[in-house]
Amino acid sequence: MPTRIARLGRERTVATLARRVYMLDAGDTEQQRRAEAALLAANPRLASKESFRSGAAIVVPAVRGLELSEIVARPASRESGIADETALRLESLASRIEDGARRGAEKRAEALEQLRDRNFLERTRRALPEATDVLKKATERLAGDGEAAKVEAERLAKAVDTALEQLKALRALGARTGPR
Repeated sequence: MPTRIARLGRERTVATLARRVYMLDAGDTEQQRRAEAALLAANPRLASKESFRSGAAIVVPAVRGLELSEIVARPASRESGIADETALRLESLASRIEDGARRGAEKRAEALEQLRDRNFLERTRRALPEATDVLKKATERLAGDGEAAKVEAERLAKAVDTALEQLKALRALGARTGPR
């Protein structure tokens, strides 16, 4: 089944997004519920309001009985289907990499904040005096993991960008040398 992708605009809720990507009957709450559930199943990151970033690519799944709106990108033709499908999937992957890296950084920052909280450290020292060294090592490790994760996300994003560039070059070559 072909991948269908939409780019987030100003939407900040799954409900608004569902109305934008599907042709829903006004006031049909069952259609709305099914559309929202399908979008969340295909894009779990949309459960977080922080994931609604303008320009992010999302996968738009087929929902029985619902038509897609014109803003949903699909492969243009049968001849270009494989190339279009590949490009759509790469764009979706790039968006997921970016979202995952951002969410990971936020979670690490929250954990580091707690590990550096004086009240938390004092309570821990009283309850488990031997935990002082463990907490210090955990803080150092978490900070180091954050930098490594950032480097890895950048490496993956660059690989996706390279793949998209190579796909564009392949399309151009096909257009020049294809059937006449």
